[in-house]
Amino acid sequence: MDESIEKKLAKYKSTRAKKCTEKILSAASERADSIVISKAKTMKVLQDTFVRPLVPVRPGRPDLLEPIDSSFPEPILNNSIINLSDSTKKQ
Repeated sequence: MDESIEKKLAKYKSTRAKKCTEKILSAASERADSIVISKAKTMKVLQDTFVRPLVPVRPGRPDLLEPIDSSFPEPILNNSIINLSDSTKKQ
């Protein structure tokens, strides 16, 4: 019976030690992270180091091209086609 109690006690001690070690390590890493961040802020390392380029200059207007077809516009329908308004007047 003493042996089983010793085994249980040893198991309890080892699990308790593991939990304590995990808690200590997580607290230490949080503190270390906060220390690193605060030092970086005082050194202004966290500021953006990227420099934006200047806005490009707008190009000038292009030269106007001459039209390809130089003929004058003509009506699509000839005068020889009867107008609907004329045909309705005759009736």
